[in-house]
Amino acid sequence: MFFRCRNAVLALTILAFTSASVPPCSLMMLPRTRTCTNPAPKHGGAHCTEENIDIRPCLVKFCPTDGEWGSWTPWSACTATCGVGLSQRRRRCDSPPPSNGGRSCVGEAVEDVMCEGLPPCPISGSWSPWSPWSDCSSTCGVGGTQNRKRTCDNPTPSNGGRSCPGQDLMVRACNRGPCPINGGWGTWSSWSHCSHSCGGGQRRRTRICDSPVPAYGGEDCPPTGSTETSECQSEPCPIHGDWSNWSSWSACSRTCGVGLQTRERECTQPQPQFGGRLCRGSAKEIRTCETQKRGSSEFCSNNEPGIISTWSEWSSWSECEPDCPLVGQISEKSGIKRRERTCTLLSPENESTHGCPGPAEEIQDCTLEYKLDKCQGVGTSVNEYTLNVSRIEICSIVTSNEDTLQSANKGLIIGTIRGRLNNQDIGTIHLNANWSTSASNRSTNYEFRLTNAPIERSQCLQALTEIYLPGIWYAAKEVSGASNGHTIMGALNGITWESVGQFADGNTIQMSQRVLRSNDSIMSSSSESVVYLTTDIYLSGSCTLSLIDYKTTSSPEVELHDFHENLVQLSPQKGSLHSHSSRAYTVYNLKREKSQMEPYSWISTIQIGPERRQTYLTQELHINGIENKVNSQTGQVEFYAESIMKKPIGPDVCPSGFELNQARITGTSIRLQRRRDYCKDVDECAFPNLNKCDHVCKNTVPYYTCTCHKGYRLSVDGHSCIDIDECAISGNNQTICPYGQRCINTHGSYECKHVCGPGLKENPIMDRCEGNKHAIDEYHIGVYFKD
Repeated sequence: MFFRCRNAVLALTILAFTSASVPPCSLMMLPRTRTCTNPAPKHGGAHCTEENIDIRPCLVKFCPTDGEWGSWTPWSACTATCGVGLSQRRRRCDSPPPSNGGRSCVGEAVEDVMCEGLPPCPISGSWSPWSPWSDCSSTCGVGGTQNRKRTCDNPTPSNGGRSCPGQDLMVRACNRGPCPINGGWGTWSSWSHCSHSCGGGQRRRTRICDSPVPAYGGEDCPPTGSTETSECQSEPCPIHGDWSNWSSWSACSRTCGVGLQTRERECTQPQPQFGGRLCRGSAKEIRTCETQKRGSSEFCSNNEPGIISTWSEWSSWSECEPDCPLVGQISEKSGIKRRERTCTLLSPENESTHGCPGPAEEIQDCTLEYKLDKCQGVGTSVNEYTLNVSRIEICSIVTSNEDTLQSANKGLIIGTIRGRLNNQDIGTIHLNANWSTSASNRSTNYEFRLTNAPIERSQCLQALTEIYLPGIWYAAKEVSGASNGHTIMGALNGITWESVGQFADGNTIQMSQRVLRSNDSIMSSSSESVVYLTTDIYLSGSCTLSLIDYKTTSSPEVELHDFHENLVQLSPQKGSLHSHSSRAYTVYNLKREKSQMEPYSWISTIQIGPERRQTYLTQELHINGIENKVNSQTGQVEFYAESIMKKPIGPDVCPSGFELNQARITGTSIRLQRRRDYCKDVDECAFPNLNKCDHVCKNTVPYYTCTCHKGYRLSVDGHSCIDIDECAISGNNQTICPYGQRCINTHGSYECKHVCGPGLKENPIMDRCEGNKHAIDEYHIGVYFKD
């Protein structure tokens, strides 16, 4: 410890030295004394033992000390791991540090050096400035765009550096004012039902020009493109089984009394395939028989068990009526009366059989009590024809072997066709036709022409071959004793022909024809008489899709296939025939690169006048060598064919779907060769074991059809009904139920129920939504009652 020197002492000290020798800074000694008097030693006491002088240093002035550097620190880590970096070290001026005005250290306190051996650093890219906006791509309207660009070169990425983030192209809309708006197609509608349920069909969907609607003078949508078709239901169609012809009846099982006869058939024409139905009805038929001996209908003497057969009582006799179809001398007894009965018959095994022994109808001669002959019918309605002939002419039936009627070897047909097809009025179409045949010809040849037909319906008209059928029926070449319309009509001069055609997609055509024969004969150049027919046809309905999708530049070509019509004799008393057929046509595109064969069917009822009949219970009208043409510019349709009328192969029996109605004739009429048996439609709907309908059976002639109750659709098997799931067929992203409700499918219908809210659940018994107390507190909901 240093103390400052007192002035006196410093003065003494300074006096001891010369001024030249006094250092600028130094240390001096400062003394002090004390005496041994407190107390002094007495009486031999000891003297004080410690020093009586105390000296301590004192500072005159501190001397300056210059600073000196301390040691360097170690070099620091490099400031970079790549590229250019620095390493650094430091030192302090503390060995010693400068003091008392001494100089500071000379030199740098920090030293930096470049790092060596570092790899190059990655350089991430950066965008250059955006380029100016380009010109607008559109000269008008709001649909234009313009863009600007930039490049990733400021700097360009290198050494693994990242590329520039974002896009190098920016696009924005630009508007140069309203432009003409060309029309655009809207969304497609849902696909239509397939035209065929199997075997390959077509479906169609449409769209309209509303996205956008043409505006400001813009163009409409192209003329083509509003309709699109596609193939559908390509799986094979079920082939339903059909019966072969019946075998001959077996010999009667008994030699006396009433026995049984049987006949059989097979389900092979064709066999059922691809899930098709088995043949309707039984493969075996049983009827009663009697041996042709006097009294054979009585019980046999050995009491053999017979057949349980019961006729109802005979009905009352009808009024006496003219016997128009009889051949022979006309007498006072020129009338006939009728009575009928019905049969109930069971075999011992309780199996239903056909027919009791004996006729179901009895006819006897009677004397007319009036002079007016019902055969001389007058009138102008469809079912009443003007007959300007005598009763003898009416009642003189001319068979195919008699030549008293005007020959039908040549003829002309003119007529008109009116109506609506696919909701379009077809105006007045003119029909002109001719036919010719001779003994040497094997068939009758026909030429038909339809003129003034709407071009857009000419394809449909090609397939309507029913238009030509009455004329073909009238003059068909007769083979094997079969009778054509000319023979059947005799002296009558008119018929009606009511038809229904059905296409594979379910579309139907109804057709009504009235055919009249002129009493005025026309002579040909060869002096041969020519029959002159007129026809008036009305039709309505819709053709199938393939026949109405008409385009001027690519109208389809329709090729008709040969077919045969089945004609069945119904009650001669009512003067009616039934006809039916299955037909087919093939549609080709313009280049005949693609074809599609489609079946369709026709069923007709022909009114030919009282007591008129054909030779056989069933006859076949064969139409062969069909050729058809259409002029797509004028709409003219041409049809060429040849035909024959013949008896089917096998016995003269009623076809499937009909049963035989027998008649017995007594009196002078029994001498006649003309038969009075006829075929009667079987009402399959009246017997549950004869039809397979799930819901509703509708009797047709022949057979039957099945329909379903509301909410169901008919299965492809033709008799089963399938529930329609209304909840799954709403389509167009729409639901059948209102918003906030869900659809639940039920048998034959559907229900709409509210969707329960959060924390609630459905109570199906109370038909409401309910929640627990927690849910009620949380959502402030008690109970949601449904509508």
